[in-house]
Amino acid sequence: MAILTNIPGLQDALAAFAAGSVDGRPPDANGVRGTFVELPFDREYRVEIVEAKTVVSQAGNDGIRFVVEVIDHPDNLGFVGGKVWGGVYFTGNSFQGLQYATLCKSNNVITDDTEVAAKAIVGGRMIVSLKEGNDPNYPDIRWMNIDLGQKIKKSGVKPPKPAGSSSGSGALTANVVIPAAVQPTGLPGQAQEAAAPAPAPAQEQLPVYVPEQAAPAPAPAQGGIKLPGQ
Repeated sequence: MAILTNIPGLQDALAAFAAGSVDGRPPDANGVRGTFVELPFDREYRVEIVEAKTVVSQAGNDGIRFVVEVIDHPDNLGFVGGKVWGGVYFTGNSFQGLQYATLCKSNNVITDDTEVAAKAIVGGRMIVSLKEGNDPNYPDIRWMNIDLGQKIKKSGVKPPKPAGSSSGSGALTANVVIPAAVQPTGLPGQAQEAAAPAPAPAQEQLPVYVPEQAAPAPAPAQGGIKLPGQ
């Protein structure tokens, strides 16, 4: 019979339980696992940014990681207190500028300094919708809007289209919707060039049939005297 103290991972799990974990897994960069309210994906939530920090990805890209907490949902107060971890990394895509702008404007911050922004956005309020994450313990943010007191969708949020769907864009989901009336100004990546309309498909040019014209009949020979050179 195995000696329990020799089982790999046992002592780590016991230490995690002692630290407050409910599933035996240790704390990670997002905090102690397993202590979150389960939040359905078919609705929106009014949230507040409670933590934020600058980070660098393994690929060397700068970014901001943040934590939002549900502060209000009229349909079910059991959702209040639920937390979601999100992040934006800057790799040169314009939608990342929109995400960053939304985070800044959620607390009425205007800065292109991510260190300043990470401190200033704490306390900002947004409306978010969620989607399945890579880790089942951590949903991802599907979209986020700044909170202007608008009504939130208590249900009926359609799930994301499957990858490779022919209709719609597969991007977050581009995770971000910003009302036109509150577009941020002076922030990187906020300017969006209008997409040029797709050119009409080229039509095949069919050959035009032109009937041959008969060669003109030779003029009848005229009588008379034949001159030299004729």
